[in-house]
Amino acid sequence: MIQEEENLPQNILNNAFRAPNGELAWPRDSIKEALIEIAKSGMAILGGEVWGIINGTIQGILPNKNVYEHPGAWSWDTQEKLSSETWSDYCNRCVRESIEAISGLAVEDTVHPDFRDKLVFNVCFIKKGEEE
Repeated sequence: MIQEEENLPQNILNNAFRAPNGELAWPRDSIKEALIEIAKSGMAILGGEVWGIINGTIQGILPNKNVYEHPGAWSWDTQEKLSSETWSDYCNRCVRESIEAISGLAVEDTVHPDFRDKLVFNVCFIKKGEEE
C-alpha cells in the first residue's frame, strides 16, 4: 500500500494520520474525499477500522462512554470483486460501500468523550492484481 499512496493527491495525504508501518487513516471530515481519491487512483478499498490516536499511539480498542460496557473495535469490509465487474466499477462500488458503512458507524456516540476528537478511519486498499 505504501507505494500506491504515491498516486494520491498531496492534500489527501496531508490530511492523513500515518501509522509507523505506513498505513493511512483520516478523520471523519475528510474520509469521504480520501475514499474517492483512492478509487480515482485505481485502487480498491477492502475495508477499514476506526482508530483512536492518543499521543501518537494507535488505539484499536476504544473505551465505551458507559463504563459498565466493554470497550469495542469498529470496522467495515467491502464485498469481493464480482467476476462481471470491471476493476473501475469494483473500485467505485467499494467507495460507495465504505461511505455507507462509515456513515452507519456511530462510534462518536459510543466511545468515551475523551476519544471523540481523536478518531480516524484507517483504510485498507489494494491495486489491481493484488486481490487474488
